[in-house]
Amino acid sequence: APGRVGTSNRWTAIASSYLTTCGVADGELDCWGDNTYGQLGTGVGPNAVSPKVVDLDPTWNVLAAGYRHTCGIR
Repeated sequence: APGRVGTSNRWTAIASSYLTTCGVADGELDCWGDNTYGQLGTGVGPNAVSPKVVDLDPTWNVLAAGYRHTCGIR
């Protein structure tokens, strides 16, 4: 069922792929979902069921996600 993701209501960019989603809100890049291949940007490791901070740089502008990767432009 659909549910609220994180606590922000100011998402400025979002990208979703097969099992991973990343978004920019309130000056931080957050990712959640499958992390089998390191697609969350935190190294290969556990999956995240809620947004996990990847970077606090407020200049992220564009996100793109694919089958086993996520990319961004700042």
